[in-house]
Amino acid sequence: MKKILIAILLLVPLLIIFTLNVSSTIVSAQIEYGVEHLVLKHLGENVDYVVIDLEEYVKTNKQYLLFPEFTPSNASNKEIEWSVSDASMAQIHKSGNGCAVSFIKGRYGTVDVIATAKSDTSKSAVCSFYITGKVIGRIDFYDYNTLDEIDSLTIKLNESTCIEARPQPFAAMKDKKIVWSSSDESVVKVNQNGAMKGVGQGKATITASITDEGGTVTNRLSVTVSGKSMSSESTIYTTSRSYDMSSLLSNEKIKITSVENGTWEDLVVTIDEKADHAFVTLTDSNIEERVKICLVERNSLVIDYLYDYERTIWQNRHFVPLGTEYFAISASCPFTKAENIVWTSDNPSVATVVNGRIAGLKEGFAVLTASAEGFEPVSVEVVITPKIGDVRLELDELGDVAGLNEERVFGLYTCSYDGKEFTVSDSLQMRISYVYPVEIMQSENVYDYFYFESSANDLISIGENGYITFSREAIGKEIEVTVRARFSENNASDSYVFKVVEGINIGYDVPRVHYDKTVNTEMPNFYPAFEYEYLMNTYTDDFDRNGVMGAIVFQNNLYAPTPDVMGWWIQINRPIYGNGYTIDSQLSNTQYDSRIFGSGLNYERLVKYFGNHSELVVENLFIQAYSPVSDESDEAFKELKERGGIPFRQSDSDDPDIEIGITFRYCMFRYAYSHVNVAGGPVTFDGCIFSNSAGPAILHQSSIYRPSKVVIRNCIFSNTIAPIYLSSTGDPTSEDRNLNELYIDLRLEGENYVYNWKHLDEVSLDIFPQYDNAMLNSLISALNNKIAELFKLVTQDPKNSALIYHGVSDDYMNFGFVAVGVWRDSKIAANPDVPESEYGITTSAYIYDENYYTMNYLNMDKIADFVNNNLVLKPICDAYKVDFDKNKSYIISTVGKKGVYNTKPGDTYQLNKETKDKLHGVGVSGYLE
Repeated sequence: MKKILIAILLLVPLLIIFTLNVSSTIVSAQIEYGVEHLVLKHLGENVDYVVIDLEEYVKTNKQYLLFPEFTPSNASNKEIEWSVSDASMAQIHKSGNGCAVSFIKGRYGTVDVIATAKSDTSKSAVCSFYITGKVIGRIDFYDYNTLDEIDSLTIKLNESTCIEARPQPFAAMKDKKIVWSSSDESVVKVNQNGAMKGVGQGKATITASITDEGGTVTNRLSVTVSGKSMSSESTIYTTSRSYDMSSLLSNEKIKITSVENGTWEDLVVTIDEKADHAFVTLTDSNIEERVKICLVERNSLVIDYLYDYERTIWQNRHFVPLGTEYFAISASCPFTKAENIVWTSDNPSVATVVNGRIAGLKEGFAVLTASAEGFEPVSVEVVITPKIGDVRLELDELGDVAGLNEERVFGLYTCSYDGKEFTVSDSLQMRISYVYPVEIMQSENVYDYFYFESSANDLISIGENGYITFSREAIGKEIEVTVRARFSENNASDSYVFKVVEGINIGYDVPRVHYDKTVNTEMPNFYPAFEYEYLMNTYTDDFDRNGVMGAIVFQNNLYAPTPDVMGWWIQINRPIYGNGYTIDSQLSNTQYDSRIFGSGLNYERLVKYFGNHSELVVENLFIQAYSPVSDESDEAFKELKERGGIPFRQSDSDDPDIEIGITFRYCMFRYAYSHVNVAGGPVTFDGCIFSNSAGPAILHQSSIYRPSKVVIRNCIFSNTIAPIYLSSTGDPTSEDRNLNELYIDLRLEGENYVYNWKHLDEVSLDIFPQYDNAMLNSLISALNNKIAELFKLVTQDPKNSALIYHGVSDDYMNFGFVAVGVWRDSKIAANPDVPESEYGITTSAYIYDENYYTMNYLNMDKIADFVNNNLVLKPICDAYKVDFDKNKSYIISTVGKKGVYNTKPGDTYQLNKETKDKLHGVGVSGYLE
């Protein structure tokens, strides 16, 4: 029997049994199931990208219905906030718990509908709609150089340029043509590709029209010709390698400042021997113009407006839209008239010329040749390809899991695992997720249609297929990477901003991992866990290469494998950036004392790579030991008590010269027996949330090696069926429990919020985990019942009236930071007037701002009397020297500057901006009256 008692007493340190820790499985307590993942569905299928035929929707007032689906499926708060990226393109209307999307006539392109969980604003899902159609709705004009939409243009006399006419939607073009005209050809001339030239001072209107079964769609551009171009021609044809430009220039001040593929002397340009053209830069008062000089035979044919096309329409490659006769092409001889010009194609199944227009028949390459009797032919290679309407990267800031810190970062390196080998590379791929037309995604290499650019070429290099590599100088910087379509109907592009840290990404190489054991029959992907274990315990090349041990950077959720796959007690041997993702060991937790982060730290490894005095930071991570599935709170808490586990236990080093601290910053701890057990230190919790635990959120014990230090700063505590923090000093296994253990150092900084009010009339204790042992469980149940009685005695003792909040009709207690004298007096001193170096040596030092916290003596006389008169508890307490008469207990409560609690019974919080501001120590809304 003694062994059984010892086992019970050591399940959780004995202090848990006889203190306010055991105060409360409360009937009114509720497990709060947070939203971990959100997807959008249409007709029961997941959707994140949809192509819309606008005419179909507008004619019948049709709407597209979206409905959210949550993980876990029994999330406590399923309210959704709906928004749209461009209200001029689409409107949203709530429909039950879903959303109906309607689309605006004449508005084409891409619009996003975003669903955001009200309970956690970092959890969202996006459905992108690409709006197209079969009938031309309008024509827009764009400047090829600035990419801006225009309705007017100013050019110089003799200047030639092209403007872009974008039919909307372009998918409706097919065999349709744009017809161009000028209202005054003595001012502006225009060809059938929108290439225009100023031929006289004044104003004219350029008109572009398309006619189809829906009628004629027209747009007009006002063009002003003012001033004079430096050269009367943008393209000059010559039969001699040397050409005198003086007769073409508008004034004597114009100079040649550079020649590509040639040389110059004064105004005479000489084309290089091995070249057939040269580019000349003219300058007049710091204004530059570029002219092309082409060397041809006198009887050569040339492509009309070719240089203008290559500066605008064909600036990337000679792209021609697939499935259209959109592009007009013509040829002539610069020196004499050529008649009966015939066009041929070396690949007529891909492209040919029909009635002066290029017919793009199939994707591929074709050389088109213009020839006429007595003339040298001219050829041009064209690329037939779809015009890209939209492109989306897999990386999307709207879909980022931002977490409590609302920031996603990326490491310099990326770890991947193929089931056999681990690889750590210095690059990651910017994967393309969607393209319109959708057929392009089926191409052998979709990347052929796109190119990438960055905002900082000195910090990042971009290789083929979107592989990017960061330089070390990128650490701490933000870099935007943009993918652009080489040939687009509307400048299709997408961007992502990388925030770079010293670290190694994990989970980037697998699809998003989510698991809900109420609906999933298959186990989740464990590769992120394998990558995590490899980097924590084995990989050191980053240190060997750079002298720095980088952080592990989560790019996915991590589910710990079952014990038969891999033992899952992996110590924290590197810093961690969680990026708002979850580390979850619900599959490997089989008892309450199981761990996610191992038990203690690997001090030998940490000293080697970080030094004797260092700090490891775990930032922006969701940490859960177990995910209960029961809808009823008592059943859910029972699961937590039986299998919840304690994710992290910090035990001290026995070397007095080693002190390595752990800081959890902006982390969410949820679903556990208890969240943290500190038996050494130091450990800091900065801007963290602790919710849903069956024991104290933070269990603080003393150490024989040094004061056990805990800092709690700007944290939130909720849904804990015990005090949020529990501490004691002394060792139940030591022969002299009063001397061996040092005291505790607790620092409460900023404002901590306790949403942990207990209704005094609803206490029904059931705290201890159950085991497969009938005798053990029987004894545990007996202790639970007795401790429930003890709790009622304490809370109803008039000497503890300062701890009670008297509501309108009921009384409550806020279970805050509790220090209990179990084996020896905690000797608590609030803000002691001694050197900081002595904190925790001769007394338990509780350091806090008295504007925000108040400490009260917790009278335990009733418990002492009860124990002394109880035949079961008295011998146990005597055997383990538990003395509630001699050893004092205290409770620290959170208050505001007005001397009242900063929360009250019934208060709740959501993971919105207001809450996250509190975690960051800003935007405090005030205090209760």
